[in-house]
Amino acid sequence: MDVSSLSALPPNPRILVVRLSAIGDLVFALPAVKALKDARPDATIDWLVEDKHAALLRSCPFLNEVVIYPRSTLTLFSLFAHLSSLRARGDYHLIFDFQSNSKSAMQLLALKSKHKFGFARGTAKEGAHLFHHHHVSITPRMHRAQRDAELVRAAYSEVILPQSVKWKTDANVDGNGLTLLHTTTTEYGRDKDWGAERWVALARGLTTAGHDVALLHTPADLAYVQKIASAAKVDLAPSTPSLEHLMSLLDHSRLLVSTDSGPAHIAALRGNDVVCLFGATDPQIYAPPGGDNVQVIYGGDSNTPPPKRQRNRQSLLMTKITVDEVIAKCSI
Repeated sequence: MDVSSLSALPPNPRILVVRLSAIGDLVFALPAVKALKDARPDATIDWLVEDKHAALLRSCPFLNEVVIYPRSTLTLFSLFAHLSSLRARGDYHLIFDFQSNSKSAMQLLALKSKHKFGFARGTAKEGAHLFHHHHVSITPRMHRAQRDAELVRAAYSEVILPQSVKWKTDANVDGNGLTLLHTTTTEYGRDKDWGAERWVALARGLTTAGHDVALLHTPADLAYVQKIASAAKVDLAPSTPSLEHLMSLLDHSRLLVSTDSGPAHIAALRGNDVVCLFGATDPQIYAPPGGDNVQVIYGGDSNTPPPKRQRNRQSLLMTKITVDEVIAKCSI
């Protein structure tokens, strides 16, 4: 096969995308996969993903099947059953391993294809490059969406990334022009925390500037978010029991202000306006995908990546972002 062009594939080719986790990384891969589908509309494109992240992809119209890796309930028996089911899927013409680590390498062992694309040693982790037929090298600090596009370009050089990827959802949550604040972080990403007192000050400042402010929340972080809402005298956003509900709310909102998070990446991917605060992670690599709809504020020097992450405590660079800076970006 001429791996430089998808045109060498037979009609109705079978293609598998492997990106198991996490939400932000799925978002980075989606523009490349959409470009792949645009290049070969006749292709059957399946996506292998971990169960806890699959909800983002279930309603995606350019995927034929979302294949589940049941990691959250994994046992030795269920792992064997899962790998056997992958083997039984038969041959794929192309497999793109956007994950390129030991988790995806295990899947590749079971999957059949003569053309498995992945990242070269150095970018690929934990020996995953040994399970690829074709390797893609990338430059340092390349944005993740561009990096994923390079993987697809190894099979089709004319890939053009869409600036946004949006599809209709069944959920309907009316954001009614809200300016949404995403004030929380995961336990694994506490270094991204901006601080409750800054969120309170931001909510008050935006309200004074004429914004209708509301705070995103989940059952797990509701008590914390309620304290911020009460101190700032703003409302909680409508509940979003699923990712489809969240997507609908983001689509109807005026703006989202967030740290580097899943909601920020989803909003940006769908073409919604986002102001995103960076300090713990490098915005040159991890900024939400998009164009003029994305405004990034970085607490460091744009030419210098942040220091090695210490995930259990707030990054010093996050504390350098001022409330006035954020309000100014929200007015653009």
